[in-house]
Amino acid sequence: ILFGFLEVPPWVVGVCCGITGYTLCGLGMNLIRLSHIVTGSAGSTAAPSASGGAHLRETPFNRKSSQSRASLLWVLGYFFNSLGGSLNIAGLRFAAQSLMAPLSSIALIANAFFATILCGERLSMSRDAGPMLLIAVGNALTVASANHKGFKDLSVDEFARFFLRPTFQRYLAVVVVAVIALSAMRLRLKNLIKRSGGR
Repeated sequence: ILFGFLEVPPWVVGVCCGITGYTLCGLGMNLIRLSHIVTGSAGSTAAPSASGGAHLRETPFNRKSSQSRASLLWVLGYFFNSLGGSLNIAGLRFAAQSLMAPLSSIALIANAFFATILCGERLSMSRDAGPMLLIAVGNALTVASANHKGFKDLSVDEFARFFLRPTFQRYLAVVVVAVIALSAMRLRLKNLIKRSGGR
């Protein structure tokens, strides 16, 4: 792969897709959670903990807000989740699955980062820095020692044909129906809770 004058090995592109994809998944998950926080349906910045302190610290993002802003955050969360998943799939076009799979742990680091910045979670360096460092080192060792050539270099057309197989189309139809059904169920339950005086 040639970017101007710089030749980049395909596996590097795959790893970049994976890191970016799992980071976007972490962002998406926290935006979905934030959409519940700003309406007070998943705790709030003022919610007291068992020790008497605030469960979440206040940030510029998690203040109580309108339903329209919460809906926008929810949609953006699912958008970034979908985009991240698509990039992870695209990365398999360039790198072996044995190289891509361990990168999923990047989502844990991204989740901790965005949960602190967006949702106001309290990150303890003495408790959380060690595990995150181990994840980062483990990923670096995996990428450095993994098989960079032992996969079939598919063309874009060959890769696209996998998504046109009847088996995948049936799976996709089931997923779409399940998402629609679960979304409708969630909306119905939310309305029932509101009518009963809950949030």
